[in-house]
Amino acid sequence: MQIKSNIYCKILNMPEVPPETGGIIGTQKGIITNFIFDKGTIDCSKAIYTPNIALINNQIQKWKIQKISFCGIVHTHPDKQIFLSKDDIYYIEHIMAVMPKTILYLYFPIILPHKTMISYIAKNNDDKIEIYEDKIIII
Repeated sequence: MQIKSNIYCKILNMPEVPPETGGIIGTQKGIITNFIFDKGTIDCSKAIYTPNIALINNQIQKWKIQKISFCGIVHTHPDKQIFLSKDDIYYIEHIMAVMPKTILYLYFPIILPHKTMISYIAKNNDDKIEIYEDKIIII
């Protein structure tokens, strides 16, 4: 994953929020150049980031006009929880299953606010979703 340094810092320094909030990332020419924070919708019964779909879809439409492509979803985790949860994996597989076949991969970074970002990539290989950790290149 290649990401502009200012966007990396913006994501890492999201507002002080509880775990399981996040946002979407956008790319131009293979480099992540945009991030929109989304505090999501509140569901106190689960420790899962539930995006505000209307906000996200609206932003994706605005990005299309600007020639920015949606390329993934970031979300925060509690301190020291650097791996995807079972719920994260289920959610990623669901998103990838409904994406157009032209979308071959999306990024799903985990953020430990003000500390680090761990990038995961999901690839659609002949209807089989593969998810693995991805190297972050800050440019």
